Amino acid sequence: MVSWLVLIATTAAADPATLSFEPTGCDGWSRAGDVLGGGNISDAVVLPDGRVFLVGSDPKSPQIFDPRTREVAPVAEGPWRFLANGQAVVLDDDELLLVGGQYVEPMPTGKRAESEPRCFALSLSADKWTPTECPSLWRAHVETHPRVIRLAGGRVIAFDGVDGVAELHASTREWIREARAPRVLAGNSIIGLDDHRVFAVGGLDSPAAYIYDADAQAWTAATAPRFPPFGSELVLLSDGRVLVGTEAIYDPSSDAWTPAPRTTATRSQPGLAALPDGSVLVAGGWDGNMRRVPFAEILRPGASAWEFAGANCVASRFPVLVDTVAGPFLFGGLEADGARESSTGSKFDFSFMMRNTVRIEHWDLTVADLPLTRPLPPRTLAPLEPGAASRPARTWVGERFPDLKFDVAGDRRRLSSWTGVRVVEVWATWCAPCRDALPIVDDVARRWGPKGVSTLLLSVDDDVERMRAFDSGIHYATLVWSRDASGELALGGIPATFVLDADGRVVAQHSGGGTLEAWLDEELARATQ
Repeated sequence: MVSWLVLIATTAAADPATLSFEPTGCDGWSRAGDVLGGGNISDAVVLPDGRVFLVGSDPKSPQIFDPRTREVAPVAEGPWRFLANGQAVVLDDDELLLVGGQYVEPMPTGKRAESEPRCFALSLSADKWTPTECPSLWRAHVETHPRVIRLAGGRVIAFDGVDGVAELHASTREWIREARAPRVLAGNSIIGLDDHRVFAVGGLDSPAAYIYDADAQAWTAATAPRFPPFGSELVLLSDGRVLVGTEAIYDPSSDAWTPAPRTTATRSQPGLAALPDGSVLVAGGWDGNMRRVPFAEILRPGASAWEFAGANCVASRFPVLVDTVAGPFLFGGLEADGARESSTGSKFDFSFMMRNTVRIEHWDLTVADLPLTRPLPPRTLAPLEPGAASRPARTWVGERFPDLKFDVAGDRRRLSSWTGVRVVEVWATWCAPCRDALPIVDDVARRWGPKGVSTLLLSVDDDVERMRAFDSGIHYATLVWSRDASGELALGGIPATFVLDADGRVVAQHSGGGTLEAWLDEELARATQ
């Protein structure tokens, strides 16, 4: 039985976007072994015989995991030893295709990590790799996240992660029906809707969504989501809709987005898996303060809320969750628990945050075991900063915002030196949802700046140099830092957004990411009337 340690007590009105818990043991999950090597797992594909093909970021990857025996075995050595983070797809009962990936040590002489695309076929019976041609349109390299998918009818569609898409001929193994996408699709997540259509969402810049029809070789723009979906896992629900991460649901029949039922804690890059009964299991991920979310949750078909589904032995970000003949397994991920004090004396040790986990976990429960009689732990707010003191969140609406002192590119200014309507976005470099929100707020600054609105991005990092060193990509908003902001604002979590009128009073306050852009547009339209 798991015991729970409350990190920090707070009010009952806590925003679930900032919830964080810490278990002291496994509950409903068990250790099922380790992956080979020390790298992260980037893709897991169930083979026709029930085994799972794994590919990751270590020279010992790829490998095959048998969920029945829980044994991990390497596959044949070959060209793949130079690759990491590729994407795999089953072609038939004996053949598997690996596309993309990047070179890892030892590097081939004269090769660079961002060199030409790589595609390899693996014969499972012969345990042999064979280099194969990539689509001629491909321009993929390591930063562009190529994707490959097998549709319901067996067709294989590959995206190069830039703007190239092609179909693999079933018998000749040649790439056909190649076509350019309407825009760069780097960082997209894809999923098959039926036997000929693919839904793509994401992007490294502004959010976008498209549907590709392989029969017509045509792209159709879909309504874009109002949140940054970069890297989100997709799950096709039993009713034909698509769950995008844990944020939203897209309905291709109506081209409409609706909010997904809220998980107990915000989950950045968790693992998601559809179960045979139509339920969706989620595990891993980090919350709004880059702390582990160490318990799983399940969403039943038609349900309006997630249920507690046990506590993970190791919580991680970017895990791969796969349902197998022996139940769901969780592979790898980045094992971290927020920024910690390093041996050099710096408060934030980001090398610790990037540590890979090699652990494999099994979900020992079934849907029939739910709901669990043991309740979720009490809702708690994670501290605004690692090690920060406990304090309740404060609502500022109707009050005058503190006239904080800011560091602005080395100069000292007070908030009151900006006049008119102002937006104050509170963030930190270590906060993943904050970083996701920055381009949204910057675009709001671009559109509302000419109307007299000032937008300030207030960093609450413990060191101004950390903010200055961070590549924010901001062009229109103003980056500011304040040593006293955390204490004076009494925030329970970040990101937090405030709209101030010309007198400096807060007319609107928002916590978390979510529908931030629409909310800001609505509040600014009201404040500038």
